[in-house]
Amino acid sequence: MNTVSRIKLGFSGINSIQDEKQLAVDAKLTLPSIASFYHSVYAEAASTSNESELGAWLFGWTGSFPLGENVARIVLESQQTSDAHDTTPWLSGSYPSVTDKVANTTYELDDSVSVALYLQLKNDHQIGMSYQNATLDNESIRSTQFTYNLPALAGMVRMGTSYQQRKNNTNQSDTDQRNLWVGYEFRF
Repeated sequence: MNTVSRIKLGFSGINSIQDEKQLAVDAKLTLPSIASFYHSVYAEAASTSNESELGAWLFGWTGSFPLGENVARIVLESQQTSDAHDTTPWLSGSYPSVTDKVANTTYELDDSVSVALYLQLKNDHQIGMSYQNATLDNESIRSTQFTYNLPALAGMVRMGTSYQQRKNNTNQSDTDQRNLWVGYEFRF
């Protein structure tokens, strides 16, 4: 067993168009490896738009190990928000960490628990599977996703499918959504 551990700390800030600011701090602790099993724990805390109030926090664990000539990685995460998260609105009307109308984090959710399994094949192909159980206001959201990435033409072809079930806990209505996508990412 390897007894060397590392700690990594980070700090970031986001400015929105309305001059709102959010601060975040994150830390990662690399745990001692056991045989060929490498793992770490990590955490992040983010403020509300007030900067002085804790808005959300995330805890996670990841572990990787060889699987034949390939490498498997497991990721477990839990995210929670504070009461200040719901009572401190953003002046811009929405969470500022958004790219193309898609949130860059899960901090818009009230809470979230997820598990993911990734397989990096020796030929650079990647397979990913994930499941997330989350709450947003009065909705329960369950999401599953499968992705497959393969190298092609000096880039990466990315394809996947996802299924999301939303259940409104107030009126007991259900909504299902299925997605299928294919994309290409050029590497240079």
